[in-house]
Order: sequence, then structure tokens, then C-alpha cells
Amino acid sequence: RGGAGGYLINYDGAKVFNAFNLVLSGSYKIMDPGQEVHLLTAGLQMGIIYKNINNSDLLFESQYDNGQFNSALPSNETFNRMSKLIPEFNVGFYYEWTDKNNMYHPYAGLSLFHITSPNESMLISGESSRVPRRFLLNAGCKLDINDEIKVDIKILNQNQGKANGFTVGTGGSYYLAEQDIDLKLGLYLRAKDAFVIATGLAYEDLTFMVSYDITTSGLKEFNGGKGALEFTLVYRPSKANNSSIN
Repeated sequence: RGGAGGYLINYDGAKVFNAFNLVLSGSYKIMDPGQEVHLLTAGLQMGIIYKNINNSDLLFESQYDNGQFNSALPSNETFNRMSKLIPEFNVGFYYEWTDKNNMYHPYAGLSLFHITSPNESMLISGESSRVPRRFLLNAGCKLDINDEIKVDIKILNQNQGKANGFTVGTGGSYYLAEQDIDLKLGLYLRAKDAFVIATGLAYEDLTFMVSYDITTSGLKEFNGGKGALEFTLVYRPSKANNSSIN
């Protein structure tokens, strides 16, 4: 009924700003695993985020003199510290109707990130700069068309501070029994941002995907509609693949 995991992420911003994330995860199946109609799980994440700034590479407007940068001029910015360690706490719940006698299986999940809204400010002035809480809602419906064709219609909505992101789309797979391979295809739309095409395959415990973003926002005037090309490799042990969570 329980599960454990974690993630480690390191963001490097032009060698000036760095954020290191180390988070551990735990989950628990609230519903009795003996029944196969409902799946309800809860998850909790705890960890740390370490942020640091390389002040030597920062440039400030006050250090420009007649359009020329002069490192001898004061930046008029005073930092209390160049690094900070802040806590990270996240929680989430997930429900899925898993009745195997039906071809459709609706599901929904709700998560809250940065529960404590920690202060990440490094300024000596004592100003507070708290990380806004992020709310995430994902919902959809899995359709088992037959033994070979599976479809997953899904939406994802995120809110953090004044920022909002909404994604809708569908993913599907076709099972090649002789090769024991699932061919995968996904089409998604991020509102006011991009159209995403994803394709790949799954074999035993491994899934490999390639996705490409086609810009639909005003940025297409600058990048010609070209977005990000991303590669994804997922490993899930057979025990997890055979469970009710996919």
C-alpha cells in the first residue's frame, strides 16, 4: 500500500543563479488494495531547496557610465548572503475509478506545492520574498478501446501567484503483441503558449518519448514558431507497471 521515491534537480542560470532541489516522496493507498473498483492515494514530499548567487558576474544599471560599463562604480545593491537554504513541503491526492468491467476510467488529482511559502530573499534590507504556493489540478479519462488501443484524455491546470498554465490534450498507445512494444502518440495544447507533439514507444520497463513544441504565442514572431525539442526516458519496475496506477 506504500511507495517511496524522490527527485534531484539542479537549475543553472547562466552561471549567475543556481537552484538545487533535493526532495523525498512517500505515498499511501487509502483504499483497500483488495478491491478493484476505486483507487485513492495520498502523497507527501519533503526536502530542501538550496539557492545561491554568483555576485561577481552580475551587472547593474548604476555601473554604466555614458553607456559604458565601469566595474569600479558601486552597484548600490547589498546582499545579506549569497546563498540560502529553504524547506520544501508538497502534498497531493489522486483518485481513479479502476473497475476493469468498464472501458473508461476517469481520474483526478489535486496537489499543493511550497506549502510553507518559504522566504527566499537574500537582501540585507530584510525584505520578505516568499515563494507563492502552487496549486495543480490534473484530471482526465482513460479509455481501453480494446486489447491493443488505449487512449488517455487529460487536462492540467496550474496556478502560482499571478501565473496560470492550462494544458489539454490526449495520448494514445497501440500494442504490438508480437514485438511486445507499445507505440505511443500524444497531442497537447498549452493555452496561449504552444502546441505539443509527442511520440515514442514502451518496451518492458522502459518508455522513450520525443516531444516538440510549436509556439503559438506572440513569441512565434521571434522564433518562427520553433520551440523546444525534448527527450524523455522513464524506467518503471514491472511491479509498478502491473499496478492500477499507469
